[in-house]
Amino acid sequence: RIPHDAVEGRHTPEGEGASVSALQRELTSARAREAKLKDKVKSAVKRAREAEEARGEAEAGRKAAEEARKAAVKRVAEEGRKAAEEAREEAEAGRKAAEKARKKAESRADKLRRELEEMRQHDERGAAANGRGAAGRQEREAEAEGVLEIRSFFSKAEDAAILRGVERHGLAKWAAIVSEEGELGGRSGDSIRKRYTKIRPREGEED
Repeated sequence: RIPHDAVEGRHTPEGEGASVSALQRELTSARAREAKLKDKVKSAVKRAREAEEARGEAEAGRKAAEEARKAAVKRVAEEGRKAAEEAREEAEAGRKAAEKARKKAESRADKLRRELEEMRQHDERGAAANGRGAAGRQEREAEAEGVLEIRSFFSKAEDAAILRGVERHGLAKWAAIVSEEGELGGRSGDSIRKRYTKIRPREGEED
C-alpha cells in the first residue's frame, strides 16, 4: 500500500518547501525580466531623447543656414543697387557737366558772333581808330572758330546715345532721338545726323 503522504507529497513539509523554492525562482526570474525590460525602456527613452536633440540641432542649423543665405542675397542685392545708383549718379553728373560745357561754349560763341557783327558795323563806320579794325576782327573770328570747334565735340556718352537712338527709332528720326536720349539735350537734329555719318558701324566691322 502506497502511503497517502507519498501521493500527496505537496502537503508534506518537504513538498511545501519545494513549492516555495519554485515560486521564489519564478519571482527572481520575473524580477530579472522586469529589470531587463526597465533597462530597455530607459535605453529607448534615452535614444528617443538623443534623436529629438539631434533633430532640434539639425533644425537650428537649417534655420541658421537659411538666415545666412537670405542675408547674403540681401547684401549682394543691396551692393548691386548701390553700385547701380552710383553709376547712375556718375552718368548724370557727366551729362550735366557736358551740358554745362556745351552751353558755356554756345554762349561764348554767341557772344563772339555779336562782337564780330558789331566790329563789322564799326568797320563800315571807320572804327579802325579804336583798335577794332580788320586785324582785330580776324583775331576774333579765329577765336570764334575755336569755340565752335569745341562746341562740335561729341563725348563718348553722346556717341553711344546716338547709336542707341538710331537702333530704337531708325534713321530720319533725329528729333525723336534728341528728345528721348537725355545725353543729347541741346543738340540739333542736323548735328546728330552729321555725327552719325561719322560714327555709324561699317559692314564687316566688329561691334
